[in-house]
Amino acid sequence: MAVLAMVGALTWSSGAPILAQDQNNPDILKRDLAEAMSQLKAAQDRKNELANEYEKLKAQTATIQKQLEDAQRTLATHAEQTYALRAERAAWNAFIDRDPRLRARWEIYLETPVADFLRSNDNWFLEKPVPPSLFTSTTQPATQFGAQSATESTTEPASQPATTQATTNATTNPQQ
Repeated sequence: MAVLAMVGALTWSSGAPILAQDQNNPDILKRDLAEAMSQLKAAQDRKNELANEYEKLKAQTATIQKQLEDAQRTLATHAEQTYALRAERAAWNAFIDRDPRLRARWEIYLETPVADFLRSNDNWFLEKPVPPSLFTSTTQPATQFGAQSATESTTEPASQPATTQATTNATTNPQQ
């Protein structure tokens, strides 16, 4: 019984504050409402900030995706060009391996500095000399390489003997 009396005493003494909390105090309710509204407004602001940040990230992702596609296109183009150049280089090496003299000239060309490519007479130093027979136009075969025969006919009639024509021209036409 003593236990029952104690439980009853505790219930009676603690009952007053519980009843006071159950009352609807308008000031407390207004304060709680204002606090809930401010939390709701803060949550909505944060939601809007996150939505804006999401849109910015979406735009940035689209830009990066376009850059990636451009880079992949460029990479594919470079791969095609590299393949073409390697194939051309292999064909060139196969061609140049067929002639050892051409291979030697090519190696000299590759090892020569750019400044040495032209000589003072503006001829390529690797150029083969052109045979003089290509520059002479005759209707008669030459007796020597590039030399005309003394009996060769020309379109002009001879006014002097062929052996003295050069010396006579030099004395009669000094301006030449």
